[in-house]
Amino acid sequence: MLRHILNLPSGTHTIEILKSVQSTDPATLPLAEISVYPNPAQEYLVIRGDFPDLLRVDVLTTDGRLVASYQNRLHLDLSPLPAGVYVVQVRRKIGIINSKFIKL
Repeated sequence: MLRHILNLPSGTHTIEILKSVQSTDPATLPLAEISVYPNPAQEYLVIRGDFPDLLRVDVLTTDGRLVASYQNRLHLDLSPLPAGVYVVQVRRKIGIINSKFIKL
């Protein structure tokens, strides 16, 4: 878990960034390391990792609602999304990798 302290015009906020990995085959763990930046993000989000079997990348709200989906893209346009905390979900043939990020 990563902990960041943000000083914003609305006040000081402490943000915890959690990463989780889910797999359909325990023998394949770990699936991959994932890096998302910039975090917090404004207009775009870049995902770094080795995903030879990438199916798609989804962006979900923290309550699990799908708000965007991208095919074969690791550079995501976030401009249509309102500010908030989201989960980027990298869907692979062997499982799913999740990482939280903040949209300013």
